Amino acid sequence: MNLLRAIFTSQPNSRGFDTFGYVHILILIITFMGCFFIIANRKRIREDNSISRKVKNTIIIVMIMQQAILYLWYIFSGYNTLTQGLPLYNCRLAIIALAIGLLINNKALKTLGVYWGSFGAIFALILPGVDPFRFPHYTQISYFVGHVFLLWAIAYVLVIENFKYTAKSLKRILIFTTIYHSIVFFINIYLGANYCYLIQPPIPIFRGMSQVEYTLTCIIVFNIIISISYKVCKKLLYTINKKDELNNDEELIELKKLTT
Repeated sequence: MNLLRAIFTSQPNSRGFDTFGYVHILILIITFMGCFFIIANRKRIREDNSISRKVKNTIIIVMIMQQAILYLWYIFSGYNTLTQGLPLYNCRLAIIALAIGLLINNKALKTLGVYWGSFGAIFALILPGVDPFRFPHYTQISYFVGHVFLLWAIAYVLVIENFKYTAKSLKRILIFTTIYHSIVFFINIYLGANYCYLIQPPIPIFRGMSQVEYTLTCIIVFNIIISISYKVCKKLLYTINKKDELNNDEELIELKKLTT
């Protein structure tokens, strides 16, 4: 009973998370190992429908449960329900988009999740911005489980489903992101919130700017990071696919030798 209270309490009891402490380092290692496992075993996962289905379904179920429990907690606890408990952060929407996109095989949703989640999850895991509750509070569990599985889902979509980065998809995402952030800015003003960090930065940068200057800078920087992520991930995928092609060629040569 005491454990349940500790997990779901609505009374803040901590100043924050110990960044780069033992727990944080362990989470980063687990995240990397999961991505490495998917990438290193991509051929086996692609070719074995049973393994592929299990990996995908596990990712989907965990992400849906993580999001559902999080919003239920915000609703029933009454803790900053409107200012922090709505699915308006980019990573929250990326998790939802990828979970549904994988479930119903929707390309548009998976594209949104990949573009928003790839750099967003990495940033969130390196510099955690958790609610002021002591571990094992659910908001901390949810924060890390959500971002870790978001990266694993992206790795799955990129190397198992052979996601294709295109200039057309980048352009659409940049336009959609700009419109979305513009709308969220006014929602923030109305609610007194800070979704997508469009009102205040999560770390002490861009101080001394007016609200309009900061928000415009934030929107521009976000789009620049998406563009950089596009180039980096596209290059990474090209390298992986090129390696797969070489391996396939070597296997064909070996097969021909055995049959002649």
